[in-house]
Amino acid sequence: MWRKLRGEGLVYGYNLSVNVNQGTLVLGLTKSTHPDKAFEAALKLLHEPLEEGFVWDEQQLEAAKSSLIFEEVEALQSVAGVVEEALFNLLYRESQDFKRSLMERILSVTISDLNRVGKKLVRRFLSPEESSTVVVCRPSKVSKVEQDFNR
Repeated sequence: MWRKLRGEGLVYGYNLSVNVNQGTLVLGLTKSTHPDKAFEAALKLLHEPLEEGFVWDEQQLEAAKSSLIFEEVEALQSVAGVVEEALFNLLYRESQDFKRSLMERILSVTISDLNRVGKKLVRRFLSPEESSTVVVCRPSKVSKVEQDFNR
């Protein structure tokens, strides 16, 4: 995504995050001069893996898993992070080894899992009937952005 969005100058930042508790998938695009074009490019990238004949790159999968594991471990590197994790476990009634179990599940993800989940969840995310689009911009740009997105 970085090459296609940031590298092409469409956005300065982006993220794709999952909130398991809410059952949501959120795509965030930040600081874009042409948010409609950035959004269109991001949706195109998300559609690619759903197309017939798409082949996942095993090395990219391993890199993605490593990145997620690093984020989870890094969050526990401070006292505040450990306290936050303990509160999370308490509030959501998770076991003390929730984080370790999560990391084991991340490491066990396979390409067949990506195909199965992608077809099920990403298709819903990309469906205008089942998703919402929110744009935050300056009040002076609302009509232009609205016009661009309605094209």
